[in-house]
Amino acid sequence: MLHMFRLKKCIHKRSLYLIQRGLKTECRKTSPSINKPSDKIPLATQVRSKNEDDKSNESDDAFIGSIFTDQAWLSKKMEWLEDLPTVEAINTKMAELYPQFTSQFTDLRKGYEKMWDYLTMEDFRKIVDEINKDAKDPLIFPELNKDATVREGSSLSKEEQEFIKKRKQLQKQAFAKLIGVNPNSIDERDLPVVGLASSGGGYRAMIGLTGYLSAMKDSGVLDCTMYFAGISGSCWTMALYYNQLTQTTPQQLKEHIKSHVNTHWANMSNFINLLTSSPENSKLLMQGAIQRFYQQHGDISLVDIFGILMGQTLFTKKRNILPTEISGQDTVSQTEGSEVGEFKHRDMYLTGQAQYIKDGSEPMPIYSVVRHDITLGKTFEDRMEEIKNKLNSTDKPNEIESLEKKKKKLENQQKDAYQWFEFTPYDVGCEEAEAWVPMWSFGRKFEKGKNLERLPEQTIDILMGMFGSAFAASLVHFYKEIKSFLPTGSLDKIDEAIKRYEASMSSYHPISPSSFANPFYGISETFKMKDGKEVKRPKALIESKELYLMDAGMDNNIPFYPLLREGRNVDIILAIDLSADIQTSTHFDRAESYIKKRNIKGWPTGAGWPKDNSEEKYPLGSCTIFEAKTKEVVKDESKSKSIKKVNPITLAYFPFIVNTAYDPDFDPQEAEFCKTWNFVYTPQQVEKVTGLAEANWSDNLEKIKDILKKTWERKRDQRLEDEKV
Repeated sequence: MLHMFRLKKCIHKRSLYLIQRGLKTECRKTSPSINKPSDKIPLATQVRSKNEDDKSNESDDAFIGSIFTDQAWLSKKMEWLEDLPTVEAINTKMAELYPQFTSQFTDLRKGYEKMWDYLTMEDFRKIVDEINKDAKDPLIFPELNKDATVREGSSLSKEEQEFIKKRKQLQKQAFAKLIGVNPNSIDERDLPVVGLASSGGGYRAMIGLTGYLSAMKDSGVLDCTMYFAGISGSCWTMALYYNQLTQTTPQQLKEHIKSHVNTHWANMSNFINLLTSSPENSKLLMQGAIQRFYQQHGDISLVDIFGILMGQTLFTKKRNILPTEISGQDTVSQTEGSEVGEFKHRDMYLTGQAQYIKDGSEPMPIYSVVRHDITLGKTFEDRMEEIKNKLNSTDKPNEIESLEKKKKKLENQQKDAYQWFEFTPYDVGCEEAEAWVPMWSFGRKFEKGKNLERLPEQTIDILMGMFGSAFAASLVHFYKEIKSFLPTGSLDKIDEAIKRYEASMSSYHPISPSSFANPFYGISETFKMKDGKEVKRPKALIESKELYLMDAGMDNNIPFYPLLREGRNVDIILAIDLSADIQTSTHFDRAESYIKKRNIKGWPTGAGWPKDNSEEKYPLGSCTIFEAKTKEVVKDESKSKSIKKVNPITLAYFPFIVNTAYDPDFDPQEAEFCKTWNFVYTPQQVEKVTGLAEANWSDNLEKIKDILKKTWERKRDQRLEDEKV
């Protein structure tokens, strides 16, 4: 990562003056430089004098320099690195852990040189013109014929409600087969609503989830699952699963991933080979970048670049694996045969995934991200700790006493620092704001609930960058991720500083999150629900024209929240935890805090890893069932009569840990190649990871069948009792 910062800084210095001149004047059709006859010839092939060459090099640099942007904020926001160990020390440590990093970033540097050449050619400028022309064509983008408005309230979209009906119709046969009963004995109303919640964790999560999906499909449980929620690396799996490249087939998904994770996403040579192989490839790969460039007034962020490069790494046709790649070398010189996948146009957009679920044959995908509201979120404990760690201790006693007196008031005013947003093929929105817009309209400017412009939908690669933008974390999150890589002798001073200023540093982001036009700008601060409750929306959200979103793992690395949304009525959550810190993370504590705040009933309180020190390495094992200890009673608002019913939630927790029967020497929590920041896997390593996930699922299949059957029987008995009443 730091190699990229240094490389970017070098590019920045080289072309700062030219960036200030701006791409806009060079790219416009009215620009004199574009209309010159000499510009009809690729710039890289023109013959010039030395002075002319120097000027031309500067001109060449301006184009790509503008695309990869000035980003003056980067150098300012990275000032804190001066207190960290030297770049060389960190690079040395990274090289020890991942020897392939050195060659990867050498390739990245060479790739940038190729990029400078290609992006200054007349052919590429023509492609930019074509992309801009297409962006105004309603035959290519039918959404250009539509205006969008903000939908307020807790109700699910009409499309999701229709999906639920179709999904349940198909699930009846699958469920009967799974638990071994006659389909005629099943009423659709009694079917358990199952939600899959898969964590983040980089490629480890992406590959591990693929193994779980394969085993779930083979066992029949996936066909009984209604929702599929993901975070970060799991979102990448989802984006590939609901795609023509894999056709929602886990085995094809595994083979596709196996042939595409041999090359690092930052490998610019591979990107250039794809980009230059055909004009169509150039359009597919760059349309997201060009769209973002104009949306952000001549700017493109690091998160956008990450998404573009991830897209070119994963959304390509399957190719043969080279012998050198099998051994783990990051070979790029022989990958010219790669091509962008055989996409239908809509496959490059999230709304295109609706084609895979429109008949109810697959669970509905829910991609999760968060907005970090730095004006909120300091708990009483945060504030107290901040005071206690102040360098100047003179006023500590007075401040602490004053704060203690205000404790109750502060706790009553407390709100979460993160708002969760969900992206589905149907819509985008936030339950805390009870506001939603169609997925195809996200990225447009809105004001007071109506769009102000008509633009094409955002491309899936740009969204993938946002979904997995863990590096846009707050400074504290960022430090915790890279801490294990740093030389131990340099950590004491940093640990002290982090501890002292943790509360304030939690709201400081060295790298800016993704920024989009805020569809909820200007909507009312309050909204009255059908039941009379008043929703108070965060002021900072509705008053900002920009919406900054990032990897949801910054708040909770398991996406429980979307599955607990009102109206989805999830009975069973299958939580796949592919995190790097499964025993020390606060997934369950945060979930309980959210559940208490949202007044959600039926959650199995106390779920999670034991708080006391256990002699066992993993006291929970590869699957633990947590059931609600008390039967909570809630009102069924869907009926005209207010009937009370029992609505407990059952949680099946699958931590991704060693399975001694599968391979006692492979623990993904400890294996170096399974670290979150490793982005190169050999085919054997992919098999090892997916095989472990499949084994862990298969070992616990009977547990899952048991809770499915018990939940069905409970719902059936409760319904029959209600009907008597």
